[in-house]
Amino acid sequence: MKRMKRERTIKVASKEQAWEEVNRIFPTDYDRDYASSKRAGYDIYRHRCLNPYTRICDLGNRLEVLLGEYGKTVTNIWIDGPATR
Repeated sequence: MKRMKRERTIKVASKEQAWEEVNRIFPTDYDRDYASSKRAGYDIYRHRCLNPYTRICDLGNRLEVLLGEYGKTVTNIWIDGPATR
């Protein structure tokens, strides 16, 4: 059975607005996963009890929010502001 990913894109003007969108999308509180962040080279945030595929990745010019089993729902929040150009 093939897993279908649902993807959504949001554009905002600042990092602050991007995190406001994350707080609307992500189901609960989250903390930085230091071990995963170190391995990946960018910040990764997770909830301690949710499945490990549910996460937020801070990729600099966008935040990627993955929800559900195997991250099947992906929301990319693109930051189009002066700090990311």
